[in-house]
Amino acid sequence: MKKILTCIVLAFAASGLAGCYEDKSTYATDQIPDIVLTDTETTSIYTGYLEQIDFAPELTQGGKVLEDNDNYTYTWELNEVPDENQFQTISTERELHVTVPNGISTTPYLLKLTVKDTENDLEYLFWWDLYIQSAFLDGLVISDTKDGATSDLTLVLNQKLTTNYAGKEEKIFRNILASGSSAAAYPGLLSSLTPMLYGYIYSKAKHYLWATDQNGELVRFNCEDYTVASGEDVLLYASEGQEFYKLFGTGNNYACQTLMIAMSNAGNYCIQCVSTEVFSWPNTAMNASSMKNGICASRSYSANNECIAAWLDEKTNKLIVADAYFGGYLTYNTITGSGAYDADNLGDQQVIAAGMTYTENIPALLLKDNAGTYAIYTITPHQAEEGYYTDPDNWEGWVVTSPEIPYGPRARIEIPAEGKALLDQATGTAFCTMQAILYVATADGIYAIDFASGKAVVSDVKFTPDAGEKITSVKLYQQGQYQYSSGMCGDGEDQYRELLDWTNYAVIVTTQKSDTEGCVYVVPMTQIGTGNLDKAQALKYDGFGKILDVTTTGY
Repeated sequence: MKKILTCIVLAFAASGLAGCYEDKSTYATDQIPDIVLTDTETTSIYTGYLEQIDFAPELTQGGKVLEDNDNYTYTWELNEVPDENQFQTISTERELHVTVPNGISTTPYLLKLTVKDTENDLEYLFWWDLYIQSAFLDGLVISDTKDGATSDLTLVLNQKLTTNYAGKEEKIFRNILASGSSAAAYPGLLSSLTPMLYGYIYSKAKHYLWATDQNGELVRFNCEDYTVASGEDVLLYASEGQEFYKLFGTGNNYACQTLMIAMSNAGNYCIQCVSTEVFSWPNTAMNASSMKNGICASRSYSANNECIAAWLDEKTNKLIVADAYFGGYLTYNTITGSGAYDADNLGDQQVIAAGMTYTENIPALLLKDNAGTYAIYTITPHQAEEGYYTDPDNWEGWVVTSPEIPYGPRARIEIPAEGKALLDQATGTAFCTMQAILYVATADGIYAIDFASGKAVVSDVKFTPDAGEKITSVKLYQQGQYQYSSGMCGDGEDQYRELLDWTNYAVIVTTQKSDTEGCVYVVPMTQIGTGNLDKAQALKYDGFGKILDVTTTGY
């Protein structure tokens, strides 16, 4: 604790007259020992934003440890802004165990402790520098509402969900917005939670969490302290009646930069996150297609000329694939031709789910036609022509060793009657990256449809919630960094973050007992390729109202 720069003692020695004639006018000379701080070496205290401060300085008087009794009072104060003199009282206890709402700052706040000796009417003042740093690492983020009008965020840090966190105690930060410097929940319902990296991956970068509200308006949170930006701070030019319905991030080649894509009913946007964090005009190249049902398969990393997203076009009913290029823009490819299915005549179908399956670059879409038939449509990924030059110094004599494979229809897998019965009552669906598995959630259980063989096989129930709970959603678990650039995650020298064991091999399940009692499970898979889920190893979190969305965030 900080070396005492001064100790203010408001003391007046009592005076009196002695009755002895030999000394008619002497003052009393009894001394009251000062209250002193034992540790005078530590000058600064460090705490995480919205973390509880647990601080118990040892104070002594006359060599004895100061007791917590009626003879002493304690007043802890903290200035509201660094270097300013407006203080607020944060505790009146002997030890300090509080969470303060002050914002993150590289300049220290001033923490003051005033101890009053009430018996002798003396006061002693001590102070320390208090640094508030971000305590928010990557983890699980939940948006929920308790009143149907406002919403707040909860962050869970756990060694299964947080990078470089092995062996550390789990932490849960609840109601971050209402507990933080804004002191208020968000005035709307937050969904479509999507992490984003701003800056170069391999240098210090900012981590954001994007969302939309119930009006489809964009909102962005700084993951350092979850301060919020909206309006022109996130979208320079808005169209009347515009609603955003899909957000996703992706890294491009070399995994050094990321793109952020936002799709709306008035146009589609793309920004290169190295240079900007604000969407401006819709990207004209992206506005040739409108995403049906607001659903698309997307991936978080692509080299040049590789698929990062696929969807069904609203107007043409054609399958569209988007490629990402190094310059920070997208190109569109319309899937045409026949084979496994007639890509030119899909008909007016609804999109139920979409994802990358088998490997990270094979898009799959679950479609439902007007007759109520469900089928999974997959797309053959593009492969560039390969070969070599007989005269590489002059780029002459090109010899093809592997011809180009264009995008095209790959497979159509019809869902059998038992799968249709589940999908007709589904509360959620999720494709598995790296596996040919589609999870289907009903209110009472989660089932797996295995289509690896080219035929859909429906499983028995793989997961059931606890008594009284109804399942409301299921999605594939991927750590935050993987969501915006899978190429940065792994064990190689060129990779920036560890790849958590549960990424792509767990599901996030939300349940409700009522509109005011929500729970979140993260359930790992077992026997990969079977769709089996291990509830015994699941993480479960409760205490939520109505859950609006769940995702992960990077850091």
